[in-house]
Amino acid sequence: MNKLFVSSFWVLCCGALLLASVCLAAPVATVAAEQKVTTGRKRVLVLIDRSASIQSDANQAFERIVEQINKMGGYGDELGIGFIHGKTTANAQIFRIEARRPADYADMGGLDQDEADTDFENQVRQQRRRMKDALRKSLTVAASDKIVQWSDVWGSLATMDTFFRSAGLSDNCQVFIVSDLVESMPGAGRRDFHKQHPANDAAQLRQMARADVPKIRSIYGLGSASPLSKVDQFTVLFPASGVQNSQNNAMTQYWTNVFELLGLSRSKMLFQ
Repeated sequence: MNKLFVSSFWVLCCGALLLASVCLAAPVATVAAEQKVTTGRKRVLVLIDRSASIQSDANQAFERIVEQINKMGGYGDELGIGFIHGKTTANAQIFRIEARRPADYADMGGLDQDEADTDFENQVRQQRRRMKDALRKSLTVAASDKIVQWSDVWGSLATMDTFFRSAGLSDNCQVFIVSDLVESMPGAGRRDFHKQHPANDAAQLRQMARADVPKIRSIYGLGSASPLSKVDQFTVLFPASGVQNSQNNAMTQYWTNVFELLGLSRSKMLFQ
């Protein structure tokens, strides 16, 4: 009887310990999984119009974008700078936060961790400074006369497609366009809004956008995937001078329809 009792007791104890270990382990795994899903990079793409029609307020645009650069601090956070002109390309210049704490950071003593933190923060500040210097230069340096007479705003969608193609679902993706959004390109099937500026008519502008989106997909090889599907915030900074409100309104309506047809929700668009 005693042996049977002892045997039963140990069986019960082992079962209880096994159940407890399962209950305790489950939340840890869940937390780790949640951290993996919710932790992402910050990716900001800035597109600067270099066409002759633009007289942007560089300081105002700089301050708006720097707000986002100052929020960067994680390994892999990226700033991309691209240009809109007669030869808009799909590739942006990339600046990346590459600072990391040491691999054995968790095993360090308090003083060593403080030293590692200071070194990490200094590296992040230095890399942010490089981003800001590049942005300031890009907003103020004049472009070549050979490329400023035309404005391939359509082509900026190819730049977005390339920049955000590798973005994860948890990444925070933002676009800033410093432009009047006036598409002006020669050739059959292209728009030249300087020569044929559309009326500020919602129905007409919506019809034009629907006709243009298939052309944009075909010309720039966008395929069925949308370059805007991963974007969390899309901000257009109109030039401070040289552009009439009626033109801004027409371009806002036209591009709102284009962006929406390419998968960007209106709630994520901001025109300023």
